Amino acid sequence: MKGMLQVDILLGGNVGNTLEIFSKAKEQLIEKAGAIMRESSLYRTEAWGFDSDPFLNQVVTLKTKLLPHELLETLLSVEAFFGRERIGEGYAARTLDLDILFVEEQIINIPDLVVPHPRMGERRFVLEPLSELYPDRVHPVTRKTISWMLAECDDTSSVEKL
Repeated sequence: MKGMLQVDILLGGNVGNTLEIFSKAKEQLIEKAGAIMRESSLYRTEAWGFDSDPFLNQVVTLKTKLLPHELLETLLSVEAFFGRERIGEGYAARTLDLDILFVEEQIINIPDLVVPHPRMGERRFVLEPLSELYPDRVHPVTRKTISWMLAECDDTSSVEKL
């Protein structure tokens, strides 16, 4: 499809009915941004960087006509619709978190958007579902496959495929 970008997005949340929120958020992504081409399994994951109830996480691959900064604005609006409040820099429990992991092989570094996601290699809750979908994808910055990054990840937090 001409003019379409393949984008990988991480969904996360641990407040409210996360399964229902994920389902409705994916409906909004389809309506506002494009077609979901692939979805990883759901993963129950330990909160990362703070004490909280476990999260659910999932990676989806979207085909979109939106430019990366337009997609970011769309994701922020979907998060806000589900009651996400971004307060300060710290980690917190949340209804919905939508993070852009990859925009094809692009490397983007602008004030509000860094792609590939700069901390994915430190986070098992990102690498596990991403590796399920794309174990052999080469990260355009590290030049390592996702499965290699997962094998090297020092994060020992619990990540359980559901």
